[in-house]
Amino acid sequence: MGGILERQERGESIPQLDFSLLKSFPDLEKFSLSWNSVYQSKDFEVLVDFDKLKVIHIHQEIPDSLSDETVEEIRTLLPNVSVKIIEKF
Repeated sequence: MGGILERQERGESIPQLDFSLLKSFPDLEKFSLSWNSVYQSKDFEVLVDFDKLKVIHIHQEIPDSLSDETVEEIRTLLPNVSVKIIEKF
């Protein structure tokens, strides 16, 4: 197992979240994910209609893989959600 960086160093594949699957959880209140550089702010559009969603924790394991611009785009898309970045490097 291990974090994203450790898995990359071992040459293992990094799982990617299919954001469309989140539609199955409309009552989601908190959401946490490890950031993958293939993700984009537009991936979070699926969460716009989640009225109960209050907190998103994004775990950034690779330095500079998540730009300030992307974070701001996510926060703009979800103005009523607290988006917290947790650096793990």
